[in-house]
Amino acid sequence: MTSLSNNTMTRKEKWVYLLMVIPFYLMAAAYFLTIYEFFHDYLLLDDKWFYIASIIYMVVNAINDPILAMWSDSIDPKKWGSRRLIFIRWGGVFWAMSFAFTFLPWSLTNQVVIFIQYTTFMCLLDNGLSLVIMCWMALLPEMESNNDNRIKMSYYTGISIFFASIIGSVIVFIKDLSWIYFRYLTFGIGAFVIIATFITTSLIQERTQFHYEKPLPFWKGLGKTFRMKSFMLYVGYNLFFNVIPMGFGISFVYLYILVIPGLNQTTYFILTSIGMFFAPWIALKLKQVWGMKRTILIVGSFVVFGTILFYLSTIYFKSSILALIGLLFMSWISAIPRAYTSTLTALSMDEFEVKYGNRRETTFLGVNALITKPGDSVGTIIVTAILTATSYIEGGSTEIQPVSALNGIKTFMLLIPALFMLVGLMFIVFHPLYGKKLIRLEQEIERIHAEKKEHLTAIKTQQEEEL
Repeated sequence: MTSLSNNTMTRKEKWVYLLMVIPFYLMAAAYFLTIYEFFHDYLLLDDKWFYIASIIYMVVNAINDPILAMWSDSIDPKKWGSRRLIFIRWGGVFWAMSFAFTFLPWSLTNQVVIFIQYTTFMCLLDNGLSLVIMCWMALLPEMESNNDNRIKMSYYTGISIFFASIIGSVIVFIKDLSWIYFRYLTFGIGAFVIIATFITTSLIQERTQFHYEKPLPFWKGLGKTFRMKSFMLYVGYNLFFNVIPMGFGISFVYLYILVIPGLNQTTYFILTSIGMFFAPWIALKLKQVWGMKRTILIVGSFVVFGTILFYLSTIYFKSSILALIGLLFMSWISAIPRAYTSTLTALSMDEFEVKYGNRRETTFLGVNALITKPGDSVGTIIVTAILTATSYIEGGSTEIQPVSALNGIKTFMLLIPALFMLVGLMFIVFHPLYGKKLIRLEQEIERIHAEKKEHLTAIKTQQEEEL
């Protein structure tokens, strides 16, 4: 549809926006792939301290996203200069420095000191990551109101994340040479992030017409977000179709038992991520035929029942290669409905603006994280329980594993993620933003953005006349 408000990103803005992807996700990948090993294997932190640290981190992780999100949405941009860029710039510096100093041990022997350092930096890094990534993600729906363009930008962002993660997983091999070499590298990555952050925040511009909106009080804005039907249904879909099934990525550890000897994380990541290269373009084509809601339901159902069929086939024929093919089928085809994920969030943000007159991007992202983040642990819990229940032999090859253990591995690789996806699709069945209602929303949001732009022009003209 033709944009009435011209609220669309220029080519320069798109490139500048994407510039941040690789440094941010490179640092995130290097952090998540190394911090546990550094404190557990290198500094030999006792398991009991890990459990305590995990509980503390779980609490911090659950509450920091909505608090940081509401902070960004509630500040006065006329006083601070921006709503997002100030947090991206200085939050990026805080995050990068926290990352670099994580790997400078405070003690090599004192368990309490090592525990304090591990807990402190886990929380610091997560706060930095949450603040910066949420504000960066919030820029896209604010700067781009066309849903097709949002999907395309999500595609380019996904490709950038893919390469950043590949680089991150390759870089961590340096730690195998020496933690000292890796420590030097972390400071280089941190400097790279800070430089990229300053370049991005200097070249990109927020939409200042939204700076004149009256901010909502913290609890009022949070409560209105929870009352958005379209958003809460999306969160349910996101939790069960995306977050929890992706948490079963831990199953890559067991693929070598079934199919590929010596499979490593980089190979697994590349294999399962191939779908992201073609899925968004298919998603755009199918959207023109069926719309987003019907595409999610049709393709999602195909993924669910196709994956279950692969599962039953690999059990019946006792074929390990079918387990791998089924996993790739599930990963590749499910990438099509996942291409709409950020766009569905943006639509709820648009609906909120139409209803209440304000844009609250980071609040939506924070509430989504509050509800879905615990889902990251579901896969690990289920995998552990199934391995225990099926008499899995730790570290054993295919030849010595009982049939029950091999079937258990196939179950949490294929069947259980598919069942969670099926639950997720139930939320989309009731999602209200489709058809004529979606068209009216798109038209209304363009009209509102045009009015806000005209209002901003009038304010600037008045200020110039007063001078």
